[in-house]
Amino acid sequence: MIKITEVKLQPGQATVLIERLIRCFSNAVTARTEQIEGKYRKWQDNYDAVPKQAVRSKPFQGASNFMPQLIKMHTDILSARVTGIIAATRPIWKPSTFRNDVPPEAMQALAQWMQYVSMYRLCLPERIDMITHAGFKSGTVVLKDWWADDTKYTMNGDKETAITESDMRTGIVPFEDFYPYPLSSLTLKEVEIKFQRLRFTKDEVEQRKASGLWNASACDLLLKSPSSQGASNSQQQTVQNSGITLTPDTVFFQLYGLPFVSL
Repeated sequence: MIKITEVKLQPGQATVLIERLIRCFSNAVTARTEQIEGKYRKWQDNYDAVPKQAVRSKPFQGASNFMPQLIKMHTDILSARVTGIIAATRPIWKPSTFRNDVPPEAMQALAQWMQYVSMYRLCLPERIDMITHAGFKSGTVVLKDWWADDTKYTMNGDKETAITESDMRTGIVPFEDFYPYPLSSLTLKEVEIKFQRLRFTKDEVEQRKASGLWNASACDLLLKSPSSQGASNSQQQTVQNSGITLTPDTVFFQLYGLPFVSL
């Protein structure tokens, strides 16, 4: 895990750094265009069984255009089977020790505690399913871990009690939202700069502006020039069957936690 540290820069150094980041980001976007807009979009269309003709005219106008989703069916079945093999194994963890004075009951209790944390605190089955499915679809998976603090409030009469839970969470960076530089890198260790596109709705940007979390000028620029790309393919696929309408997103890019506006 990479630790993010704050670096104090002089005004001149900051300008040079920003110019280099913009230049590198432009090169990364250009290099990724063929992959994302070409090969990946074609694969997604094949996965969704999108017909080549929107409306058929043969053998008659408006003929059936049904396409069986064979790729989607086989991909999802393979993903479900692999997820089941991993997540259904019991016990999930089988700890051991070199010490002879540890009773077997203690190791069994440790295994039960590790299983509880994996199943309910880390939500391991859901994350395994998410990772395997994205891996079979894109052929590669980029994970992002972060530490989250959630605070919930309960009322007991007139008394309000705050309960804070802290744990590590894992998410997938969508294939079309990850821009490594240089693109010729074979592993993440060889990547010099990792750009990630984050997607926010208008309300989320306005909330961050009002709270002072983001720079007001940068928020105004984002709100005036929202992205026309809308939600990513992974987001669209997630909500396709839920009836949720996704609006065009406001987009900015993040470099190791340092956001800057795309020009």
